[in-house]
Amino acid sequence: MEVIEAIQTRRSIRRFKATPVSDDALRQVLEAARSAPSWSNTQCWRFIVVRDTQLKAKLADTLIGRLAADSSETRPNGAAEALKQAPLTIVACAQLGKSGYFQGKASTNKGDWYMFDIALAMQNLVYNWEKTSLNFHLMFAAPNQNQAIPENHLA
Repeated sequence: MEVIEAIQTRRSIRRFKATPVSDDALRQVLEAARSAPSWSNTQCWRFIVVRDTQLKAKLADTLIGRLAADSSETRPNGAAEALKQAPLTIVACAQLGKSGYFQGKASTNKGDWYMFDIALAMQNLVYNWEKTSLNFHLMFAAPNQNQAIPENHLA
């Protein structure tokens, strides 16, 4: 699949089969993510692969909900069930104080640039995931609400 075709046909899947993801397919998409450009090649990203059902359920609880249209009440994130169903979840984390820093000091007045680097890595991961003929769904969780995230990292 060509990149432009992958971009134009990307979908967010919310129902997954229990079919396991092969280690080869997983290695391929993680390598694509690792190959993304980053600030001074700092590669601040860290990826945690979660296959454990209980840990996926805990991660699902951290997904950010959305406001109901008619009130200030937050509704649960509809993707939580998809996360629980998926054969695996890849948690993208950023090691803080690397991207946008030189010798331990911020290089600009904008501080940490990890969001740019993570976005580039995730884009590589997503479009290479398409090549494996497997399905995916990007989700966003509240930062550091899960014990699986290493210290000094943000998910």
